[in-house]
Amino acid sequence: MARARPYFRTSLWAFAGSWNGGPGLLCPIAQFGLHGGFPTDVTGQQEGAPRTVQLALVTPEVPYSVLPFSLREGAHIVCDHTVPNAWQGSPVPRWRGVACQIGTTQLFLPNHARGGEPVPFSLQVLLPDSDPAGPRPECAFLGEQFLTHYDLRLTLDYSAIRYVPSTLPGRKQFDSTVRCGSLRMD
Repeated sequence: MARARPYFRTSLWAFAGSWNGGPGLLCPIAQFGLHGGFPTDVTGQQEGAPRTVQLALVTPEVPYSVLPFSLREGAHIVCDHTVPNAWQGSPVPRWRGVACQIGTTQLFLPNHARGGEPVPFSLQVLLPDSDPAGPRPECAFLGEQFLTHYDLRLTLDYSAIRYVPSTLPGRKQFDSTVRCGSLRMD
């Protein structure tokens, strides 16, 4: 019997990241992400606001999705700060030591199973009150709650990772044009 075509599928690409294993031990790692659209409010009107495309890393090891402060403010991403019923009376976790609020926004992901037309997902996110210490986060993070809420199947293909020449000697740079995984909903 033939397998049914997925309702939703979008591709993931490899991006360079780092893991801090302790003082003096910074290791390069592969992270997987996609480019998603967020609604923006640059004109003061939320209705019909344009979308800004931002990198979102898939982080299934983190329980909640995060929309960092500088990204949210710099791109004027529209967020609803109304506390969802499930969070009423519950403490909101901190992110990298920074106090957060809980909110929702829309995330538009290209649906390659249906010709690339963007599909809106309601995304519950931690909204940090400021940026954490260290380098400023330049992307959103899609946590485990997002994956389980929509019953998305995450497939990562490390063997598909390709490299391009790097400007730094002894370093490898990922070719972020090669598909290395997918998110899909059947």
